[in-house]
Amino acid sequence: MIDNFFYEKNSTENVNFIKLQPKLNIQTQFERHLIQLLTETEHVSFQKFSQDNYSNFRISPSYQYKLATNQTLFVNALLKEQYEARGTGLTLGNAQSLSVGDTKRNSKIHGGLLYGSKDSVAKLSLTFGQEHNRYTTRRELTNTLDKESVFINPSFDYLIGGASYLSTELKAEQITYKRNEALSKNKYVGLIGFKWQPSSITDLALLLGYQEIQFEQSALANDTAFKWRVNVGWQPLEGLAFTLLSERDFSEANKLQDSYRLVDNTILTIRKTWNDYFDIKASFGYSTEDVISQFQLSTEDYFTTQVSMNYQRNSWLSLYFKYDYKGLDASITELEYQRNSLSLGFTVRL
Repeated sequence: MIDNFFYEKNSTENVNFIKLQPKLNIQTQFERHLIQLLTETEHVSFQKFSQDNYSNFRISPSYQYKLATNQTLFVNALLKEQYEARGTGLTLGNAQSLSVGDTKRNSKIHGGLLYGSKDSVAKLSLTFGQEHNRYTTRRELTNTLDKESVFINPSFDYLIGGASYLSTELKAEQITYKRNEALSKNKYVGLIGFKWQPSSITDLALLLGYQEIQFEQSALANDTAFKWRVNVGWQPLEGLAFTLLSERDFSEANKLQDSYRLVDNTILTIRKTWNDYFDIKASFGYSTEDVISQFQLSTEDYFTTQVSMNYQRNSWLSLYFKYDYKGLDASITELEYQRNSLSLGFTVRL
């Protein structure tokens, strides 16, 4: 059950839904080759608003070739299509301006070289690729958000003592909007920090650095910002684990009138496993976004909570209960909302 279907500030529109999520994972390995194929689909049907029923899909093939014990070539691809519910994305704060939501399509291919293994003194990763994003609906308006990008992303870790690695990462990306050239830009990121795993119960990765976007036209000013990426894992007791993820990044516009966003995102996840059959997982997220356009600067603060309980009935059947909360506080108050969702379900593994 969902209690605010349209993501509105004062809505109490309750809606029941049914969701089906089949997944297929195929893997084969021979000699030096590893081939994988992951396919996922999601089909959702609402008791009311049947026009908002949707189906998403995701296809993700990958290939690895072992050149030597510590050298691997890889190629990964992705094709996905995702429904954008009314009241989110392009229709945030104005859900009922449309009779049905939008649909986005994303394709990506990237490949490169991995040098080194988990315990190597030096580890190198070199990745390069390209990505395409577009809306498939309302093309007369949404074609201005069609985006193509090419990127290169090297990273290097070097053991400096014990279980500590000095870590560096660079990324350069060229982003092109063919139908909205004012948004075309080059994006640069540089990070340095350390990765530390003193024991089997604790691991830490802390990277700090600099990021910059340079627009190809003068309609928008170039921008720079401090950047960080933090990943902390802690397992103080058997069956109890904490994970903290935090990152700042320049992100692309997700509304027609916007130019780009500066996003700070933090997620804390707690998982408690009571026995072989029952576990509880809770995630708490906070994201603050500075939304920049040619005419104004606004802020949006997102809050999320997800609590799930899972009971493993046997090797092929599990039952679950899930609670989701999503909230938005914004400088443009018409965009604000609070939304709760409760669901019961089961998972079958064949």
